[in-house]
Amino acid sequence: QAARHQRFGGQIALIAASSETGKKTVARFVSEHGLPYPVALSNQQLLDAFQVSAMPVTVLIDREGVVRYHHAGQFALGQMEQRIRGLL
Repeated sequence: QAARHQRFGGQIALIAASSETGKKTVARFVSEHGLPYPVALSNQQLLDAFQVSAMPVTVLIDREGVVRYHHAGQFALGQMEQRIRGLL
């Protein structure tokens, strides 16, 4: 994720949602890994809104707030970059 954030700079906003519970646990993880983007605490409302049924999940949202891509599971960096470039 950090590599994607750096590669696209100010062209995209990357926000991670944590499946961990507790602000301290999430804050410690962010600090230990030096994440350069915000990490939100997930809740059932967030999971429902983005149709999360498994982790990890990637949701790409365009500038208008429309979900343009939803993928459950991991996939290659090149695939992600291609999808992002398609939205820029």
